[in-house]
Amino acid sequence: EVITFDFYAALMDTVRSLKESAATILAADPSTQTLSRADSDGFVSSWAGRYSGYVGVVNALQQNEDLEWADKDLFRMMLNITLEHSCRLKKLPLQWETKRSLIESWKHLQPWSNTSETLRRLAAARRPDGSRRFKLVALSNADTEFLAAGCKVLEREAEFTFDAYLGCNGLGVGGVCLFKPAPGFYAQVRKLLPGSSEGDWKKKVLHVAGAEYDANGAKAFGFYTAWNANSTDPIFFDYTGTGRNVPDVILTEIGELPGALGLPRASERPSPAAARLI
Repeated sequence: EVITFDFYAALMDTVRSLKESAATILAADPSTQTLSRADSDGFVSSWAGRYSGYVGVVNALQQNEDLEWADKDLFRMMLNITLEHSCRLKKLPLQWETKRSLIESWKHLQPWSNTSETLRRLAAARRPDGSRRFKLVALSNADTEFLAAGCKVLEREAEFTFDAYLGCNGLGVGGVCLFKPAPGFYAQVRKLLPGSSEGDWKKKVLHVAGAEYDANGAKAFGFYTAWNANSTDPIFFDYTGTGRNVPDVILTEIGELPGALGLPRASERPSPAAARLI
């Protein structure tokens, strides 16, 4: 009934988008006007590479309830402090306006090549009574402001609107952000299935992850899980070491998702076998 999507890895080509934006932004800063494209790309890779490590560490740090945080919006704070750290590492004295533009570029990412068509097909799927087959939800490690703004770009291109934007705001200790793969993050989806019992609501959710840690977390929480590996030769890493926490579906690219759910293309009828998978 509900399909949730990680935004930054499953749906969007985040690092490439940031690199494209940064090339223009850095060219306008006097301190980086002569920076080569290779060095610009390396700077963005360094910055974006801090994202996954940050969210895991701050979840663990919240076990210390007396710990002080500079800001409750840990996502926005993460973008700022990891950018500052990358500037120091690369010895780039960027102007304040340049830094602000780089951070705002997270709101203007471009999707993977088949993301829009995939979402369009899922949004168009109907039950026999004509009602929508799926609620489509953005469930991602971002605050609501950045998540909703980023989704607008995708919604315009795919001509649909997400049913909800579920981010990290206020989920952690003392109202700070909490991130996937913490169980409390996935638990937000419960409010989208008010008529379902506690015993079976999780089995009505498919989470589409992009990062392996997210796929592990969603599967462990009890969701059906698809992993968009963005690889022609995907090899999944099961954090539990049991081999039993692997996704239900592994995609080489996001465009395979409708077919994995048995949805036909516009010119096709679903086969009886495929229809049973929906």
